[in-house]
Amino acid sequence: MRIKRVSAGLFVLLLTLMLAAVAVPAALAQSGFRPIVLPATTSVAPNALPDLAKLASAPRYAIDLTLDPANLSYTGRQTITYTNTDTTPLTDIVLRVFPNSCALYGCGELKVTGATVGGQPATTTSDLENTALRVTLPRPVAPGQKVDVTLDFQGRVPTNFGPDRQGYGIYNYGPALQTLMLANAYPVLAVRQNGQWVADPVYPDGDAVFSPTAFYDVSVTLPGGWSPVATGSVISDVGADGTRTVRYSSGPARDFMLAVAPNWNKVSQQVGETTVNSYYLGDTQAAAEKALDVGVKSMEIYSQRFGPYPFRQLDIVPAPLFKAAGVEYPGLVLIEAAYYSKPNDPSFETTVAHEVAHQWWYSTVGNDVIKSPWLDEALTQYASAIYFEDRYGKDRFNRLISGWERAVDSLVAKGEDDIVGEGLAHFEGGNRYGPVVYIKGPLFFHAIRQRLGDEAFYRGLQSYYQQNKYGIATPERLVAAFNGAGGPRIDDLFDKWILKAEGR
Repeated sequence: MRIKRVSAGLFVLLLTLMLAAVAVPAALAQSGFRPIVLPATTSVAPNALPDLAKLASAPRYAIDLTLDPANLSYTGRQTITYTNTDTTPLTDIVLRVFPNSCALYGCGELKVTGATVGGQPATTTSDLENTALRVTLPRPVAPGQKVDVTLDFQGRVPTNFGPDRQGYGIYNYGPALQTLMLANAYPVLAVRQNGQWVADPVYPDGDAVFSPTAFYDVSVTLPGGWSPVATGSVISDVGADGTRTVRYSSGPARDFMLAVAPNWNKVSQQVGETTVNSYYLGDTQAAAEKALDVGVKSMEIYSQRFGPYPFRQLDIVPAPLFKAAGVEYPGLVLIEAAYYSKPNDPSFETTVAHEVAHQWWYSTVGNDVIKSPWLDEALTQYASAIYFEDRYGKDRFNRLISGWERAVDSLVAKGEDDIVGEGLAHFEGGNRYGPVVYIKGPLFFHAIRQRLGDEAFYRGLQSYYQQNKYGIATPERLVAAFNGAGGPRIDDLFDKWILKAEGR
C-alpha cells in the first residue's frame, strides 16, 4: 500500500530529520561527524514511512571506510549518535568488534586505534577475547540526552576462512572469485536491556550479532575496478584519482554488510515497492536468474503472509562460504557460491527462500540470537516451507513436513533429541544444534498451525510481525501473539516442543 498522506506528527519528524541532515554544528563537523541522510528518501519503502515515527531514538551511524583490497586491509572512522533511553544516567557504551573472533570470523582483525566522546578523548577496555569494547564516557549522559562516540579503527581480513578454517566466510577473502566479504567490519553497538549492556561470547555455531536497529550513513572508498554491494541504497557514486567512493544510506537495520569484487554483474526485478538484485560473477548468469526468480517469489509470498517488506532493495550475493549454505543481513543475503555452478540443485532454491525469509525474522523482527537462536531460525525454516507450499502446492509442503518428522524420530531413536529452546552455549561442542533447531523447531510452528487453522495462524504471525517490528522479540511475545489470534491457546505446545525434549 502506498502512503499518500502522513500525519502532522510524522511530517514534523521527517522535517526535523531533513533539517538535521543539512544544518551541522561546527563543533560536530570538526569532530568528524557526518549527518545521516534521511532514510525515507533512500532505503525505506513507502509502506514503512509511518514506522519512522517510533524510531526517533534509534542509534545513528556515520561511517567512512577506505579499502585496500590488495593488502586485505582497510581503515575507518565512525561516529555513533546514541540516545540514553534508560531512566538513569549512562556512564559507558559497549560495542562489539566481532572480526577478532576465530569462531565464525576466521581470526581476522578489527582494532580500534582511537576513541573520543563529544570531541574529548575517551578510555576503552576490551573483553570477551577482544570481541567487546567498552568506552567510558567522560561524563554521564542524562536520560533522554544524546552522546556522539567517534572511533578510528583498522581491519585485516583472513583468506580462505582463516587458520584451521574456522570462519564462515562472512569476513574473508576468497581468492578463487576475488571476493572480499566484510561482515561487521566496524564496531557494532551492543544491545542494552534492563540498564545493562548485553555481550556474549562468539560461538562456533549459529550467529554472533545481537544488535539494535539503527540508521546507517556509510561511505566506502576503494580502488577503481573494484565494485561494492552493500546493505541499503546508493545515494552517491563518485570517482577521482583512481578511486571510487560510494555512499550508502540504510535503516532501520540491525547491521551493515559490505561485499566487494572486481566486477559484479546483476539481474534485477521490481516487486511492489522493492527492487530485487541478484548478483553474479563470471558466466553464472543462469544461476543468478534462478536466484532472482526464487527471491522475487519469496518476497511476494512472505509480504502477503507476514506483512510488507520495509525496504526499497534486496540484494542476493554469491560468496564462498564454509559450514553455511547462506547467511542473512538486512537487505542483503549471502548464498554459497558453489551453488552457482549447479543452479538446479534443490538446496539452492531452499537456501535462497530461507535467507530471504530472514528479512522478516531477524532483520525486521529481532531476537536474542545467542540465548534464543530458535526464535528466528526455526520460524524462518518454517517460512521457507510456506514458500514451497504457496508456490508448488500442498503435496510439496507435506513432503517437507514428513521429512522433518522422520528426521526427528531418528534423533529420538539415536538418543540425540534435545531442547529446542536452549541457547548456543548449550549446543557448543556437539552436533545437535542444526537438527534440533532447523528440523525439530519448525515442527513447533506446524503444530500451532494445525491447532489454530490457517486463518488464525497467519493472523498470529502478522500480529507478531507488526508488534515487534525493529524491536527485540522474545519467546513470550511469540506465544502471546498466537494466544491472541482468536483460537485455542498454544501454551502446552510451547512447553512440549520448545521447553522439553520429548521427540514429537
